[in-house]
Amino acid sequence: MPPENPIKTQKLKVGASPLMEAALKCGVKKCKNLVDNGADLNEKTKEHAVSVMHFAAANKKHGVELVKYFASLGCKLDAKDSGREEPIDYAIREEAFAVAKEILTLLYPCSNLLQFCVMQRNLVVAKRVHDLYPELANELTSEGSSNTFGLKLLLEKDKDLFNELYLGQTIAQVAASSADLEVFKWLIEEAKVDKTTPILLAIKAGNVCAVEKLCQLGANLSVTYNGVNLVHQCIYLDNLDVAKLLCSFSDTLVSVKSPIGGKTALHVAAELGNDRFCEWLVEEEGVDVKEKTAKGETAADLVPWFNLHLLKYLKIVALK
Repeated sequence: MPPENPIKTQKLKVGASPLMEAALKCGVKKCKNLVDNGADLNEKTKEHAVSVMHFAAANKKHGVELVKYFASLGCKLDAKDSGREEPIDYAIREEAFAVAKEILTLLYPCSNLLQFCVMQRNLVVAKRVHDLYPELANELTSEGSSNTFGLKLLLEKDKDLFNELYLGQTIAQVAASSADLEVFKWLIEEAKVDKTTPILLAIKAGNVCAVEKLCQLGANLSVTYNGVNLVHQCIYLDNLDVAKLLCSFSDTLVSVKSPIGGKTALHVAAELGNDRFCEWLVEEEGVDVKEKTAKGETAADLVPWFNLHLLKYLKIVALK
């Protein structure tokens, strides 16, 4: 008869010390007894350099208490085996999700297990975690922290990019900027996360695929950020491809005026001296070059003095 819950991680099946075996199968009492009698907490298996914390992380029944116990004795929660896998990787593989959640909490108090799964692009596990902890779907990550947990577990190479995209963002916003579209689609359609703010982050990240998916899923394209609508955001970010995509889903975005100054998309593009955007807005979107701002300015009036080419273009168009 096979065991009720067979171990999936082959590295746990070889070279285990009595303490490691106890950490995998028993509770704190048994492990404490072995430690009190001289068991080596720092020992690792010869075959794969697996630590006692890795074994404890795979213990579905007692793992939560065990990882806290071993951590209190100085064992590393982020110890790496010979394949650079950490205890949390073992916990997830063995479907010990409560243990994985505890490890993240102990390592990084503002962490989120669902976010970790999204970052790993692991849809199967993300679904399981969401079933167990649905409240994580709309939970914010740490605001004001360095988000070291995500940096360590996913990026490890670009701290500035991570902080820019993920600091204080929801799960869906993380998905909108970087995750696999299959995971993103599931988060929006099944995990019931908010659809309004992710599109702003997707635009900021220049993720055309995510923007398109959000539009297809019915995202609210009338949302603004600091009073600025989505096409205006694209102009400030000089992302014409995303702007064109947005306008294929909504033909009113280019004519919306900003609440401050009463500027249309053409006014904004002209003020920034962006020739490409101005030509697209006039020639493809049919924006009126004679439209005035709240101060009575046309697009030509807002062109920087040094951009004579754009100024000439707008004046010629205005004469037609």
